Amino acid sequence: MKTRSILTLAIVLLISLLSASCTQNNGHIGKLFGSWSLTEMTCDGEQLTLPSGSTGGIMSFQGAVVRFNLLFGPETHDVSVATWSQLDETITFNFNHSADGIPTGTGGYAPIAWLHFSELTETVNVTELSNSHLYFWRQDKDGHIYNYKFDRTW
Repeated sequence: MKTRSILTLAIVLLISLLSASCTQNNGHIGKLFGSWSLTEMTCDGEQLTLPSGSTGGIMSFQGAVVRFNLLFGPETHDVSVATWSQLDETITFNFNHSADGIPTGTGGYAPIAWLHFSELTETVNVTELSNSHLYFWRQDKDGHIYNYKFDRTW
């Protein structure tokens, strides 16, 4: 009887530990989950660079939120957030948010200037999404074609 109680307790503890080891808050969102580092950005075929003094750009997906980090050093970065949605081969970034008196679409909710986003809603067309690459393009209101290449960092 004592052996059976210990075995039952061990099984309950094991199940509890396994069910508590979730690494993806809000469920599995597919291949986009994680962080992606910008490796190339062009406009009408011309190479674009990040702002002066920056060392890289990161885009991270978790649940319905995407976080954009412009890196300036190991402990210095600019952060902006948006929500996102995916439909077939398009991703829509929504910057139409505000909090604590910050006007809609400004501050940490502003469209990402270093990606040349200017609208509160930006839709991109995915050309490759694998476990290691995310490539997409978009056309702005003036007809310029932007291409972006990101590699997965984790």
